[in-house]
Amino acid sequence: MQIKEIKQRFVLLKNAVEKNQITHNACTYMRLYRSISWLEKGLAIIRQNAAYAETEDEKRVDNDLSTVCLWLAFNALYGQWTLFDVDDESEADDEANRSSGDAMPEHKAINEFLETIYAQDKKARLTAFLENNQSDIRELFSSRYMSVGFWKARYKNPSHDKTDRAADEYDRLLKDGHHQTVLSKLIKRIYLLRCQLIHGASTYGSIVNRSNVKTCEALLAEFVPIVFCIMMDDHINHDYGKLCYPPLA
Repeated sequence: MQIKEIKQRFVLLKNAVEKNQITHNACTYMRLYRSISWLEKGLAIIRQNAAYAETEDEKRVDNDLSTVCLWLAFNALYGQWTLFDVDDESEADDEANRSSGDAMPEHKAINEFLETIYAQDKKARLTAFLENNQSDIRELFSSRYMSVGFWKARYKNPSHDKTDRAADEYDRLLKDGHHQTVLSKLIKRIYLLRCQLIHGASTYGSIVNRSNVKTCEALLAEFVPIVFCIMMDDHINHDYGKLCYPPLA
């Protein structure tokens, strides 16, 4: 589905919400409202990148920024706060600050969300996504640099240079029809790249990780709209957890 069609359908949803014509979960609606702004920007940058590539103006191609925007669009959908368990929080009380209103740990929030959204996907759009992008997905599973295990081993032993068997595991999981597990492991690998970019652990425009950045960009550009549409089409009433930084009005 193209972003133009997604925007048109969201505008209809937005109008229905504002006129109280449909029942909805306010936090879920806000997730979609925030997400589509980042999704639209990320896909717009991809279109610009394609135009620059056609004119051989590679210096203006910005796969890093488009990938970050697409991840933020996803993050707006899954992110959660933990429950507030301190009534009167003191700025001087570090323990209180740590225990109330923090963002839920990323992997926990992502895994909970993926489990929910996969169960809600009655049209098997996520399964089709995995089946249709096997080449790109296997590329990420084949790259040792996209494995958390590789970097952990490298940290303990700087000379560590072994590959893992992630690609073989991917082949087995896909063959056995464990699509939800494949999706979880795929997003975990994309999250690793997200951390490199967001935390400045990668040089902007670096040629070292260009292949992985482009692959993640392409996968997110298809994956995030699918997730967005699953939520928008069928589950506007569902509560996806405590919304981070809820609007004041």
